[in-house]
Amino acid sequence: GKAATQRLVAKLKQAPAGTKPALVLTLGRRGDLAALPDVLAALKDGDKGVRLAAIEAAHQLAPDDAVPPLLALLSTAEADEISAVQSALVRTPGDKVLPASAAALAKTPPAARVALLDLLARRGARPHVEVAFAAAGDNEAAVRTAAFHALGVLAAAEAAPRVIELALKATDDGERTEAISAVVKVCGRIADAGAQATPVLAAIGQNTGEKRALLLAALAQ
Repeated sequence: GKAATQRLVAKLKQAPAGTKPALVLTLGRRGDLAALPDVLAALKDGDKGVRLAAIEAAHQLAPDDAVPPLLALLSTAEADEISAVQSALVRTPGDKVLPASAAALAKTPPAARVALLDLLARRGARPHVEVAFAAAGDNEAAVRTAAFHALGVLAAAEAAPRVIELALKATDDGERTEAISAVVKVCGRIADAGAQATPVLAAIGQNTGEKRALLLAALAQ
């Protein structure tokens, strides 16, 4: 009951860093929303182990309410924290998490942008495909690569010319691989199987050199 929650919260406030993660996780598993303010406060703890526990506990206690503070954490999070936040958001039921994640993408560091793009792809967030189009022009190659992966999942058939145009700007090897894959997947959504190669063929006629080679690689698949 609430008395037990209050005792755990009081214990958490006095506990040494080494025992805090277990206490935070216990609060999450108990499901008493009275503990939510203290669990959310633990997201800002100076100890990363406590923050990692708080990510999972916040998600367990209040998945929707946890979305804004989890997204805010991405601004300063380390790699394992980013992974934990992404895992929590992927498991958050309903669609509220998707517009929030899409809106946060431009405000986060590169590694977090990669994670959010992957989240949108994994959740099939097609209404937010424009975020992936924008990210395909990011300054960071890793973000552009993640954007092409997302476009391969989210972009509709009619967007094939846009995806091709962006793919032709790819410079990094990994980025090129995902760009080619995105072109193939999006063109593969064209209802008329006989017309699926048409956007690529049209672009081949307008390009030479490395750009033409990229298009030929897409056509071969």
